[in-house]
Amino acid sequence: MATTVEGESVVSNNNTVSKDELSSREKTGDVKDLKTSDSKPVAGKTDVVDESKEKEDTETGGDSSETGGESTQNTGKSVDISNTAETVAVLEISEQEVKDTSKEEYSPKEKVVSFEAKIEENSDYNNSINIDDMHEDEVKDNQGSYKEPHTLEVFANVLFRAPAKKGLFKHHTEDKLWSYSKDLIKEPLLKKTLVNQDLAKQAINVYSLILSYINEPKRSRGNTDLTNQIFRPPIIFESLRDEIYCQVMKQLTNNKHKQIEERCWELMLLMTSLFVCSETLLPEVSKFLQSRQNIEEAKQSYARFQKTLKSGQRKQPPNLIELEAVQNKSNIEMTHEVFFPNGYKESFVVHSWTRAKDLSRVIVERVKLLSGEGFNLFVKFSDKVLSIPDNEFLFDYVGTAIDWSRAMKSKDSANNDVGYLLLSGTGSHYGSYQIYFMRKLWLNVIPGKDINADCVFHYHQELPKVLRGYHTCGKEEATELAALQYRVRYGDDKVAFAHISDNRREYIPEDLLPVMSPENWRQEIEAAYDRHTDGMTRSEAKVAFMKIVGTWPTFGCTFYDVKQNSQSQMPEILVIAISMHGITVLDSKTKTNLGSFPFSKISTWSSGHGYFHITFGNAVRGTKLTCFTPSGYKMDDLITSYISRLMEKKGSSWPQRK
Repeated sequence: MATTVEGESVVSNNNTVSKDELSSREKTGDVKDLKTSDSKPVAGKTDVVDESKEKEDTETGGDSSETGGESTQNTGKSVDISNTAETVAVLEISEQEVKDTSKEEYSPKEKVVSFEAKIEENSDYNNSINIDDMHEDEVKDNQGSYKEPHTLEVFANVLFRAPAKKGLFKHHTEDKLWSYSKDLIKEPLLKKTLVNQDLAKQAINVYSLILSYINEPKRSRGNTDLTNQIFRPPIIFESLRDEIYCQVMKQLTNNKHKQIEERCWELMLLMTSLFVCSETLLPEVSKFLQSRQNIEEAKQSYARFQKTLKSGQRKQPPNLIELEAVQNKSNIEMTHEVFFPNGYKESFVVHSWTRAKDLSRVIVERVKLLSGEGFNLFVKFSDKVLSIPDNEFLFDYVGTAIDWSRAMKSKDSANNDVGYLLLSGTGSHYGSYQIYFMRKLWLNVIPGKDINADCVFHYHQELPKVLRGYHTCGKEEATELAALQYRVRYGDDKVAFAHISDNRREYIPEDLLPVMSPENWRQEIEAAYDRHTDGMTRSEAKVAFMKIVGTWPTFGCTFYDVKQNSQSQMPEILVIAISMHGITVLDSKTKTNLGSFPFSKISTWSSGHGYFHITFGNAVRGTKLTCFTPSGYKMDDLITSYISRLMEKKGSSWPQRK
């Protein structure tokens, strides 16, 4: 039978005990939970609680009991009500009996319950419970959903600094540190940040920048200046991350200004994509976001937070494409244009947590390549091209490359770079770079085996090498290759042959141009074209071209023109060819092989701005080659990549590296 609290009596079945009698029993120690051995819970009944009694419980700090189903629930403990049981008395706990926890250490495995006294029958008060259950009784209903938004109030009582005194006579303190405020702070929120003077200054500065972002939208639209200043410090200093999370959550708590709140959510969306907080704050952030699932930005922030937990922390502030995607609130997917060697470009969906290997995998599937081995993403700045490591976040490496490019510009005084970064549905230019997808490592490439790879990548990457004259090529081969190039361009249309004499440099290796007159070249190329099988397609012409080039010993090499001054017996101008077999040194004029060295014979190599050093054989007595070239960083990276891949397959150790 249900228990009813009416006025000053507690009624159970037909037995009534007055409040005076309760007090008397309490003094004599006779107050306890009584039930008979044959008592049974009564199901399907609900307690009716008098409002005056509920108010009294609230004022005295007691817990309100909820009875449903088979038991009365009071802070996690059940009390069975029997039709033969005597009255159950509610204990009133004085403030002195509740443990003061305001100065206790706050940890992921322990929480401080300063808002509620937990009473267990025949046991001492226990305030050590799992942090994951914090506020569960207060903010979740029976279905597990939150009744009200979670705040940092309890957390702040323990780990926030004390509110500062303010006003002329210091009679007032700051508003709730965990709640929205339009005022600047003079000290960081967290005690642990306060003890470090340098971090404290950073935290105060970031807070002022956050206020600028949310209150001055014109400053944050269309550029990343503010977000760079907000997020770079916590990216660099991990100790600041909790502080910045607390600052943003503070501004999202009890914020009555809709537009300002929306811009706060923009910062939360960006932040959860970059880094997570410490284990101490992690449950608070999770509950803060989960208890606001009716807000779309909170849902997205929680999803991003979970993704960052799994994917790892970013190293660079948000890219402009990330910022504008958040600010536009259009929920459209971020897409990035990727360029291919054949001149085509295509947009691919990317995320803040997309790594280079993730995008490469998608591209390989889209282009329908047989294998993605040896292919790589590159970021291009004017004449600078950098290979993006597989495990790097795409936007992180782009940010790093931009910084590197700016540093190089300060030395080279280079012109402004032009590139493209597109948001789906727009044609805006967002950055000064381009992303390319190309073959980087030529590992056992067999022309004709993968038609798509030959047509989209191999043909277009090998053609410039042929025209530059890096390969040793005879007149007949050059003529046939020129005819195949013409078919790739014009198909069955022979009209353009009339101009081929003037454009012969676009078809013939530069070192073979003097061999015949322009008109003779035109006649030879046209004759070779006429010998082609009727109906040869452009794709078939590309594969035929690759099959000829694939027979040459230098096929699969990447060539670099260098100037050396360390080996007197070698010409000053050399060509360094790097392939899966090692390094070959060639005479730039005669193409004579001056020496071939497998990777196992390389002892050291290094590169810098405008130079490349390498030592073959013994580190002391070996052949040392000092080269001056703007491509030193490319040579360094390519050698490293080949050795890494080959060592993975063979399980061998790396050569010594300076």
